[in-house]
Amino acid sequence: DTYHPIHVVNEPEIHVVQEGRMSARVTTAYLSTDEDPGIAYTLKDRSGAVVDFSAATFSMVIDPVGSGTATTKTTNITGSASAPNVIVAWATGELATLGAGEYSYTITGIVSGRSRTIGAGAPHRLIVV
Repeated sequence: DTYHPIHVVNEPEIHVVQEGRMSARVTTAYLSTDEDPGIAYTLKDRSGAVVDFSAATFSMVIDPVGSGTATTKTTNITGSASAPNVIVAWATGELATLGAGEYSYTITGIVSGRSRTIGAGAPHRLIVV
């Protein structure tokens, strides 16, 4: 028998996105029973400074690839003034409720009436198995 190493991820990988520049599409995969790790981003403005999301409200639109109805997540998304400045956490059973499949997602943060969207134009991918 051949055994493969087990990879343990304790902290989310931090994805860096800068306004005005196309970023690589992020794909994150989970078992439907997972809650950890979350998804973490550092969004920078056009000058390269980290955007202050400490007072932001967030929404994450999760849309099944192909067909189906989009879900909007507004809980367990937190912002900060330092990197990572957007962290998405999953509640127990939340991914199981989505169901197995491939989804595209965008995350929008609103601060003082100004919105900034991660994944606009090139939605990121979420895979649940």
